[in-house]
Formats: sequence, C-alpha cells, structure tokens
Amino acid sequence: MKKILFVLVILFLLILTALGLFLFFGGNKNAVSDFFDANNDFGAFFDTNSQSQNDTVLDSEIPTDQTTTESKFVAPVLRQLSFEPVSGFTFYATTSTSTRESSAGVEEFLATSTVVRFQERATGHLFDVFEFIPTPEKVSNITVQKVYNTIFTNNTNEFLEQTTTFNNEQITTTFAKNIPAQQIGTSTPQEQQLDQKNISTTISDFTFIKPLNKLLYSIPKTNGSDIYTSDTQRNKEVLLSNIPFSEFNLEPINNTHALLQTKASATSVGYAYTLNLSTGDLSKFIGNIPGLLTKVSPNLQYYIYAESDQNRPIIRAYDVTNKTTRRIGLDTLPEKCVFSEKNIDQAYCFGSLQYKSALYPDDWYKGKVFNNEDLYRINLSTGVVDVIYVFIEENDSIDAKTFDVIKPLLTFDDNFIVFQNKNDLTLWSIHLEALNNQF
Repeated sequence: MKKILFVLVILFLLILTALGLFLFFGGNKNAVSDFFDANNDFGAFFDTNSQSQNDTVLDSEIPTDQTTTESKFVAPVLRQLSFEPVSGFTFYATTSTSTRESSAGVEEFLATSTVVRFQERATGHLFDVFEFIPTPEKVSNITVQKVYNTIFTNNTNEFLEQTTTFNNEQITTTFAKNIPAQQIGTSTPQEQQLDQKNISTTISDFTFIKPLNKLLYSIPKTNGSDIYTSDTQRNKEVLLSNIPFSEFNLEPINNTHALLQTKASATSVGYAYTLNLSTGDLSKFIGNIPGLLTKVSPNLQYYIYAESDQNRPIIRAYDVTNKTTRRIGLDTLPEKCVFSEKNIDQAYCFGSLQYKSALYPDDWYKGKVFNNEDLYRINLSTGVVDVIYVFIEENDSIDAKTFDVIKPLLTFDDNFIVFQNKNDLTLWSIHLEALNNQF
C-alpha cells in the first residue's frame, strides 16, 4: 500500500512539473514576456536603452505648419526642440543662401536664422536645432554622463559642465571646449574632440555675464561670502565684494549690474540688492517680504517681484522712475519671466490665472506641486496682462501635454522664446514672430 502511494505522489509531481514548463514556455508565453516589457511598471525600472530619442526621431514625427504648400520644412509655432531632458541651452545666429521670387525671377539672398544648441542631460551629447531642419543635428557624440547643469559662453563651442560626485553631495564644474571634426588638405581627417579642464569642486553658483563674457560666483567663508568675477576658465579671478551672509542667489542684469537676492522661502523674509560689477557695491532695493523673489529689467527701469501669500504667490511690478507699484493679475514666479528686447515696457511670463494651492515658492522648488501654464505678456507701465499662447485648448484630448515652465530665454528681437518643461526637462520654443504675424 505504501509503495502505491509513493508512486502516485511521484506521478503527481511529474504532472505539476510538466504543467509548469508548458505554461512558462508555451501557453502563458505572452504573460511571461509582458512581465519584462518596457511598458510594464516593473520592467521599465530596468530599462537601460542607451539610444537617445534625439538620434532616432523621424521627420514624420515632427509636426509641421500645414498652412504652407511648399515642400520645405516649416516649424509650427510651438516646437519641441529636444526629445530627451537637457542640462542647458543657448542660441546663435547663422547665415545661409536662400532663394525668393522677385519681378526678375528667382533670386538668391543671404538669410539669417536662429539656431538653438543644447546638451543632453544623460549623455552630454551636443545638438543644434535649425529653424528649417526638422530634426536635431548632432554636434558632439562624446559622452559625459549625467550632466546636472550646462552654462554656455558666448562661444557656443565653449561651456561649463556641472556634474554631481560623492553620492550626489558635491558639484564638480568642468570647462569644456568642443573641437569640431576637421579635414585639413589631404591629411587624415581630425575627429571631433572635447577638451576638458576641471575648474572647481566646491563652487555651485556659477553664473554667466553674457555682455562681458565673464563668470560671476561666490565662495562661502566663516563670516560671509566672497564674490568673484573671472574669465570662462577661471584663470583671471578678481575679488569683487565681500558680504556678511551666504544664503543668496546671483543673476546678471546687464553689463554693469547683477541681482543678489536671499534664497526665497515662505517661512522667512527676503531681501534683494543690485551688485555693481565694477565697484562691488551693494544697493538694497526691496526687502522684509516673505518668500521674496525678484526679476530686474536690463535697463533697471522695472522689477517684478513675488510675495508669499497663504497658498499662492502675489505678483507685483514696480516702476523705478515713477515710483509706482502695480498688482499683476497673474499667478507666476519672477524666474518664469523674461523682459522684452523690442519693447522695454513689456515682459513675457509663463503662468496661470490661478495656481494650485500650495506653499510658494517652497513646494514648487521641492517638486510637490506642478501647474499648467500658458504664455502671457505684461505691459509693465500699465499692468495690463494679455494671453499670448495657450498650450491646451478646451477641446484637446485628456492626454494633451501640459507645461510648467523653467528657464525662459528670448532670442534675437523677441523672435522666439525658448524654455524647458519642468515636468520632463525637455526643450521647447514658441515662435513669437509667427504669432504676431497672425494678428
């Protein structure tokens, strides 16, 4: 009897084993493969695909302006410039020969267009985006992994790369120079190179003064901070000022002044100063305001500032000449604004008529809250706010992309406004000139 029971148990185990093998390799094959699929939550965690979308995007995936019948690419008003997160970007002008119809027939002329250059955050690869080419053009394929921030100089082939080290507790800044591939005579072509020089492992607040092609930064001390300027490789360092505190941010205003403001929090009052880049003198222009954030116009005529309220920021604009303050009917933060080059009384701001309830700016900096924003234009002399571009129309699908904007930048004569989407750190542009031509 025991022998029969033993045989039955063995048969039962063999049947279970065979059934398991069948389900794994046959009958349940799709379920097993789905377990490791990139779209599966678990499998996606191990996704190590190193192919950048900027390299693989197809022309057919780039939206174009459907109002033209010409065969050449015409970018839409809202254009996605990068399909991966970027660490920094800049722009420059390029001139090329184009053709146009005239009374004498087709004639050639020199056309100037804007090029946006960016660095990928993950790989460090450089790309150029041209106005009339649908896909990004790779400039450098030399990999620098996990670039936290990129600061481009006036020479677009020279820039600062900031990466994190020591368990992400320290920031290393490297001066990098991209040397394009060259063909000299009949000699062997010289491959593209990237020269690099470490300039700091302690300074985290490098900022670039574009009109002077210089760096501005601070070094903390036991009794405050020393503020320096230098060339872009930090060779010619000049002590500019010593101040008795260390928790502040620096931002260039023009070629003579920079903005120095205490780090903003709704739980503490803030102060803002102009810093003379020649003498190092500090001049306070506003203070004792909770959560203070400011943005100063290049001509020092206006400044926009935010004050923390119970659950939203209060935005005001101050006219220095007329000594008038105007409440701005818009929820935004000053760093989302940029002053017009064509009209000194105007500023473009990304914002919303009503932000989500939160502690500003703290919760926004911490990533606790994201807002759906549009582009507005503010007349600083009157306080009038006009909507310029709406990202999501009422009839758009529920899956339409939303924008919480950071780092807005205007190109030549307000032609484009370039910015990053805080939701995924991708790079976008809005063609302002095309919008103006529509009205």
